[in-house]
Amino acid sequence: MPNLDFTNLLTTHCFHCLQVEFASNSVLLSRQNKIKNIAAMQLPEILTISSLETILNNPITLSNDDILKINNNYNYLHSKLEGQTIYYGINTGFGSLCNVSIGKEDLSQLQENLVVSHACGFGDTVDIEIVKLMLILKIKNLSKGYSGVHLDTVNGLVHLYNNQIYPIVYEQGSLGASGDLAPLAHLALPLLGKGKISFID
Repeated sequence: MPNLDFTNLLTTHCFHCLQVEFASNSVLLSRQNKIKNIAAMQLPEILTISSLETILNNPITLSNDDILKINNNYNYLHSKLEGQTIYYGINTGFGSLCNVSIGKEDLSQLQENLVVSHACGFGDTVDIEIVKLMLILKIKNLSKGYSGVHLDTVNGLVHLYNNQIYPIVYEQGSLGASGDLAPLAHLALPLLGKGKISFID
């Protein structure tokens, strides 16, 4: 399973192909579903160990209800941001910078900086089977429509999973009171065209 380093990425990516351009060469990964002749499965309302065993190694898709909930919550959040209301971590800094307002023109950069700054893992890499589960669980979590996330973000994670493109996540490294921030940051880095991935050739 080859590894691809996105650290020196010079161009952006899209969710249907990963265009990785380095100083001396260009690598195009245009990948359709690697799992052939299997209909994509919708994630059940409640995930169980049994349902995860069924889902693993099968392509997945968002349901129409998932898409509606994600879009509704995203639109709700952005309607609130049109006003002057302050929302911690959305239009403010973090931690001791919680009282610092961030201008609308810098909000996207703020969110990218948050992910990149939290990707501080090290040591051995997490087993690919665990990364698969992480992707499924994060997709399910975001599909509930409580996070204000854009639909493209969730579809990006679905694309990674369905095309057997697995973010490199490290076993060690954390920050703050939560133990999952660093691993989840590494999980999301490929959506920004950063970090490392493993993929089935």
